[in-house]
Amino acid sequence: MRIALITPSFNKAPFLQACLDSVLNQGYGDLEYGVVDNLSTDATPEILERYRDRLAFVLQERDAG
Repeated sequence: MRIALITPSFNKAPFLQACLDSVLNQGYGDLEYGVVDNLSTDATPEILERYRDRLAFVLQERDAG
């Protein structure tokens, strides 16, 4: 069974890598995992770039609040 999971983020760089590692290292074979980021101004974009090949998608855009 496929599981789809989205992590929302805005300026959460201190916690983002641990979150991504926690999800991705569980070894679930049929996981569709992505991150939606509200144009963070901290190190979040750099962290997401390092994980981009392991994520189904990374959406970086301003949201409506």
